[in-house]
Amino acid sequence: MNENELRKLKRVDLLELLISQGRENEELRRRLEEAEQKLRDREIKTAEAGSIAEAALRLNGVFEAAQRAADQYLENVKKQSGYSIDSVSSEYEMPKYEAEKTEMQKIEEKIQQEEEEKAKAIQENKNRVNETGQSRWLKIKRKSSK
Repeated sequence: MNENELRKLKRVDLLELLISQGRENEELRRRLEEAEQKLRDREIKTAEAGSIAEAALRLNGVFEAAQRAADQYLENVKKQSGYSIDSVSSEYEMPKYEAEKTEMQKIEEKIQQEEEEKAKAIQENKNRVNETGQSRWLKIKRKSSK
C-alpha cells in the first residue's frame, strides 16, 4: 500500500493492519530464533565432532606407543634368549591356531552329520512313497481282477 491509500483508511482498518503486522512480526521473530538455535546446535555438534576426531587421534597415538613398546619387548626377548621374533610370536599364536582348527573340525563334523540325517530322511520318505504307491497299485489290480 502506498501513502495515499493508507491516509484513506479508517482508524479501525489501520488498527487491524497494525495488529496483523505485529502478529507477522512476532511470527518472523519466532522463526528467526528457531533458525538461530539450530545454527548454534550445529556449531556445537561441529565443535564436538572436532574434539572427537582430536580424541581419536590422541588414542591412535596411545596405541602406536603401546605397539612400539610391545615391539621393543619382543626385540629384547629375542636378544636375551637367542630366539627370533617370529619363533616367539608363533609360540603364542600356535595354541590359538590349534583351538581354531579343532573348532572348525567340530563344525565340519556337525555339518556332515546333519547332511547324513537329511539324506536318510529323504530316503525314508522315498521308501514310504514307493510302498504307498505299490499298495495302491495292488489294491487297484485286485479290484480289476475280481
